[in-house]
Amino acid sequence: MLNSTSHHTWWLVFLRCLDFSEYTLELTQSSNLSSISASIGLIELFEAYAACRKNKRSTMNAIAFEVDYERELLNLWEDIHSGRYQPGRSIAFVVNKPVKREIFAADFRDRVVHHLVINKLNPLFERIFIKDSYACRKDKGTREGILRITRFIVSDRRNTPQKRFHPEAL
Repeated sequence: MLNSTSHHTWWLVFLRCLDFSEYTLELTQSSNLSSISASIGLIELFEAYAACRKNKRSTMNAIAFEVDYERELLNLWEDIHSGRYQPGRSIAFVVNKPVKREIFAADFRDRVVHHLVINKLNPLFERIFIKDSYACRKDKGTREGILRITRFIVSDRRNTPQKRFHPEAL
C-alpha cells in the first residue's frame, strides 16, 4: 500500500503526464516534467467538473464547491500547472446495504481531477481494449456484457448441442 507521501508524488507525476500522445518521447529523454502539465486545458477541467457534478450534486462537498466553482476550478488548474496539487483527505462513512462496510470517498475537488484523468486516458485505452471489455466504458456496461455473453451461449448451443462446461456447475 502506498504511503501518503508517495501517493501524492504519484498523483503529481501522473497529472503532468496526462497527454501521452505528445509527450511520450520527451518523458523517455528527460526527467523534467514541468512542461507536460501545460497540456491540461482549463476547458478540459470545466468539462471534468460538469461530468463530476452530474451524480454528486446534492452532496455537501459538491454544494460547497459549486458556490464559487469558477474560482475553485481556476485554483485547481493553477495548482495542477504549478505542481502544487495534492489530493485532499478522503471522507469516511459507513453504509449498511447490501452489507455493512466502511467507505472512503474522495473530496469533490479530487473527484474533478479523477474525471479529468479518465477523460484524458479513455481515448488511449479505447484504442487498445478488446471488443468484449465492458467495465467503465462509454456505451458499454454490465447490461451490454450480459447480452453479449448470452449471444455466445445461444450460438454455442445451436452449433454444438453436447454438454458444455458452465461456471455455475462449480
